[in-house]
Amino acid sequence: MYMVRFPKQSYNFMNATEEEEKQSLLDSYEPFRSSSYYEPARKIAQLYKQKGTVGFKTVDGTIVPLQTFDDEYIKSSSIIHIDIPKMSNYSFYDYDPFNKKEIQTYLNEDFILNYTYMFAYDVDTILSIVGKNNKHGFLSPNIIKILTTFGWTEKGSKSSSTNNAVVNYEIANNVKKKFFIITCIIN
Repeated sequence: MYMVRFPKQSYNFMNATEEEEKQSLLDSYEPFRSSSYYEPARKIAQLYKQKGTVGFKTVDGTIVPLQTFDDEYIKSSSIIHIDIPKMSNYSFYDYDPFNKKEIQTYLNEDFILNYTYMFAYDVDTILSIVGKNNKHGFLSPNIIKILTTFGWTEKGSKSSSTNNAVVNYEIANNVKKKFFIITCIIN
């Protein structure tokens, strides 16, 4: 495992000038940029800016697509939410938030972990349209799979005796479009 050693900060960040902050950031980033891990990490990061290229591989092998957008990475939305399949751009929405019929078109049972609350309806209304078969209410089967992969125990299931998780990744090259897969292995 590679560990980046960051240099000791030689300034008081509370009173630092913008130039001192910039230099400190560059100094701390340089050991990583100079390492053999930089180029593979840069290639992975490029996938974060392509719609449909990042997913979470659950313990049963299911790959849950995570939110990515074409040509942009949004730090508050990309790869930390489940994908909204019909949204390829963060800032453009082509739907009517007051049209109940469009909920089925744009959302799926994973809606509670989408990056935005898109419609002017309460959770129960949306759930009745796209998640009425969810065993655990607004927690969809994919959300339950992610949680159990992290070591949570689903209600009514046998508890896992372990609480250690190792996160690995792989890039699937045997598909038309490269895909980054995050896997969590419970030890």
